[in-house]
Amino acid sequence: MSIRLSDIEVLPRREREKLLRREEMLAAARTIFAQKGYRETTLEDVAELAEFGKGTLYNYFPNKDALFSSVLEETILGFKTIFDTVLVSDLPFNEKLRLLIEESLRCAFSNPEGIMLMTREAQHLRDNNPLMQIKQELVRMLAVTIAAEQKSNPTMFQADADQLALILMNMVMGQFMNRLHLRIFNDALDTDSGGIPCSQITTEMINALTDPEYLEADVQNATDLVYSLYFYGIVGTP
Repeated sequence: MSIRLSDIEVLPRREREKLLRREEMLAAARTIFAQKGYRETTLEDVAELAEFGKGTLYNYFPNKDALFSSVLEETILGFKTIFDTVLVSDLPFNEKLRLLIEESLRCAFSNPEGIMLMTREAQHLRDNNPLMQIKQELVRMLAVTIAAEQKSNPTMFQADADQLALILMNMVMGQFMNRLHLRIFNDALDTDSGGIPCSQITTEMINALTDPEYLEADVQNATDLVYSLYFYGIVGTP
């Protein structure tokens, strides 16, 4: 999760500079890893984009694995913070889940590089894929909330809470891939290539994904779709 200026204003100048420098390195690493993949990325690539010497980069990250893990950790903490905050709120069940959907989509849409990395690098990460690990934890948290509502509301669908939680999580993450296709792959579609592979996604394309002009509208549209389908299906009515 990116550093907020309000979080560092009270720190001594040297600490502020250190944190901001680290954030610049992570931002460069997200871009390079997303474009080239883990295997092809070098620390020299990251240092060049961040406009720091390689030696400076080593002062913060001893090797490529440490840098890669730090990039993924930012994405993971973003989702964890949302679930920790929303699920303990006093909102009614429907409103709570709608807010959870909306904030999760905003987190995913705002950080396409982090999600793409955890998706594309599944072979490298294998059993240590943090996306899979955090997804299991978040599903358990959500299942507890759903089960509590089932217990207090006998009119609610009494299916397995874990399955209901997993379905919602998959719907949310599915909207991320849908957005990639709508904003990138479909725009680049042609009869010769059939589109563009992930390896050819450029910085300009990523910047377009996080453009505020489109981002918030995409979040709201995806939230409406997931919420409506999850609660009412394709033939029900709110």
